[in-house]
Formats: sequence, structure tokens, C-alpha cells
Amino acid sequence: MRIWDISPGYLNRASLLGEHRELHGLASIHINNKKGYSRHPETKRWTHYLSALAMRHEQLVTEMIFRGYQHHSPLPVDADTEKWPDYLDAPDTQIEILQEKYLYKEPGRIPLPSTLEKLWEHHRFSVMARDRGKYRLYERKLPNGEFAEFTKELNNFIRQKPLQNNLDNAIEEMWQYLGLKSNANLGLNESFQALQEIVKKEENTKLLHSTALVELAIWIN
Repeated sequence: MRIWDISPGYLNRASLLGEHRELHGLASIHINNKKGYSRHPETKRWTHYLSALAMRHEQLVTEMIFRGYQHHSPLPVDADTEKWPDYLDAPDTQIEILQEKYLYKEPGRIPLPSTLEKLWEHHRFSVMARDRGKYRLYERKLPNGEFAEFTKELNNFIRQKPLQNNLDNAIEEMWQYLGLKSNANLGLNESFQALQEIVKKEENTKLLHSTALVELAIWIN
């Protein structure tokens, strides 16, 4: 049993669907006080964090829907981003585990990164939607720190709720990245869905490999 902490975009089909299945099983242990796997480290990790587990479920569901899967199994728990449990494996270690696991298997939507530059390329719009100052800082110069620390910092960004103005700006920037403008007659949700469809149709790898292309859908009303 494993609940990953990194973006579901890094998971291949088997890992994505497998985590979704295991997450429901783990949630059921807590909600229904089941004894099976109750002493498993992953089960214990989420004991006081069911709202965060529900948020992880939202991340998985948006990724599944983007890849064409249907979803009909909501969790009976409200999602929240305020408190998250400690990691069993640090985010960079999780990337290493998947790199080994996927060596001869299909990759996820986003290629597993091995450099600070690739990490930033994948997360830049997600950071823009949360912290414009940090976005501008890293656009000028990436940190001198280790890969592990930068992975953890960026992973924490996609766990935070974006400010509405920053969210709007990030989505508009993604449109501009395509050389297009959003349709002013569309609501934000319709505009974002149109953006996703164009990126898939044109196979724009820069945006296809962006965490924001999927995870921002959680925050659009």
C-alpha cells in the first residue's frame, strides 16, 4: 500500500489507478474502523489527516479525468489543504523509486525529472498560481540548493490553495504560452477545459508536462 505525495502527473496508468484504488481502501479503514492494514505505516500516517487524504484524492481524480477515465467514487470526507502528514519517503526519493520502477515500463504524463531545470519547468505555472514573487525569483535564477530540497519545496506548492487573482493570471499565461488568448465569453472553468483540449490536440509537450495543466482544475469553481 502506498499513497504517493508527488504530482499524479508523474504516475503511469497502472500507478495512477492503483493509488486511487488503495486510497479508497485506506480511507475505508479509517472511516469504518476496519482492522485490516490498520498498523501499516501508510495507514498510520494518515490517521489525523483525512481531509488532506481527500485532497490527494482530488488530485488523482483530476488527473484520471484528464487522461480520459470516468470517476464515480467520491470520498465522504471534505478536502482541505491546511494540514498534511509527514512523508514516509521524501519527494525526491519517490521520484527515484518511480525511475527504477518505470525503467522498462510506460512513463507517466510528465517525464520524471533529474535536474532542477526540469523540476522548475514542470511546476512553474503551479508556483505562479500560488506565489508570484517566488515565481519571478526562480524565473531569474534557480536555487543553489540540492535537488531533494527543491523537489520538496515545489511539491509543497501544489498542496496549497492558490489565490484567485494568481490562479486567473496563471491560466492566462498558459494561454499566452500557446500564442493564444482565452475567450472572454467563456467562464474560467470552460476556458481551462478548452486550454486542456488544445494542449492535448496540439501535443504541446511543454504544457503537457506541466503539473498546473491538471491540478489547477481542482480550484476552479
